[in-house]
Amino acid sequence: MGDLANHFDPDLAKICDTNRRTSEEAILEHMYDRETRAFHHLWQAKDGTTKQYAVKTIQTLFPLLLTSLPTDALQDIVKLLRDDKEFGTKYMVPTVSKAAPEYNPVADTELLWRGPIWGFTNWFIMEGLEKHGQRYARF
Repeated sequence: MGDLANHFDPDLAKICDTNRRTSEEAILEHMYDRETRAFHHLWQAKDGTTKQYAVKTIQTLFPLLLTSLPTDALQDIVKLLRDDKEFGTKYMVPTVSKAAPEYNPVADTELLWRGPIWGFTNWFIMEGLEKHGQRYARF
């Protein structure tokens, strides 16, 4: 947004860039687990505490879209994409890791994000890889 705003309103561009940096810092601080070397979803428990959801889903890969993604985190995501036991497939990236018990590659459930491939999520992955000069050879 900041790049677009920069063409029309430099003050708005600065606000957009500040918001981007703040959001990216929060994602890196709260969602990246250095122990598991993966990004995890956050959810709020009934008691109000924030917890990480450890199942690797397509959202685990979306930090590819961050401008400030550290090199080690980028390599961790690329490793997941290339791992045949995780997200590595012959064709496109599934919505949940093949290693997860929740994985179901057939769209025969009301739960959409359990394995079937979605075109728009793959588009985000490709955009993120290109942003960081990476190519996904399986596409």
